[in-house]
Amino acid sequence: MRVFLYRHAATPGNTDKKYIGVTDEPLSASGENLARAIGPDLSVQTVYTSMLARTQETARILFPSARLIALPAFNEMDFGKFEGKSFSDLSNNASYQAWIDSRCISACPGGESRDDLSRRACPAFETLISNAVDCRDLVIVTHGGVIMALMHCYARATASYFDWHVGPLGGYSICLDQNTWPSTRRFESYQAFKKGVIPPCLRS
Repeated sequence: MRVFLYRHAATPGNTDKKYIGVTDEPLSASGENLARAIGPDLSVQTVYTSMLARTQETARILFPSARLIALPAFNEMDFGKFEGKSFSDLSNNASYQAWIDSRCISACPGGESRDDLSRRACPAFETLISNAVDCRDLVIVTHGGVIMALMHCYARATASYFDWHVGPLGGYSICLDQNTWPSTRRFESYQAFKKGVIPPCLRS
């Protein structure tokens, strides 16, 4: 089975390097244009997204024939009081500095922690795999934090959480053996793909 984790195209907040989690921003004009420049893939029948507009807009552009299924478990991290602010906005904020010093393991004030994100995203992902008995490809258009959480949890690597970061329209193509998955809960192999490039195997 092949799994494709795709981060949404850029929003204005992404361009301004702000923490955009639960804020339901649409795509920026440049983000939408880059997604359209990739060209539509009409072969994909189902795409899973988050509840937020930026993932659904991206999925409609890239996979216009697909049925979209939105899952709240695939929403981006809630950054709480840091939401909508940039690093420079928060440079004198003691709570923000403490969060950064913890490698973002502690919860954002009024928001979520990395573990909170993993506790909702990973079980939802495992449910999709369990239900995809006759599915050849599983396509998910989601957020950077969700992708990091899933890769950190299931990839066969010692990389840190932040090593799995991808930019807008980046992501991972993954091979998963459904026979061994129930016992290993690990990806067999994976490959990162760069911004604006749908992996060739998705079009095959």
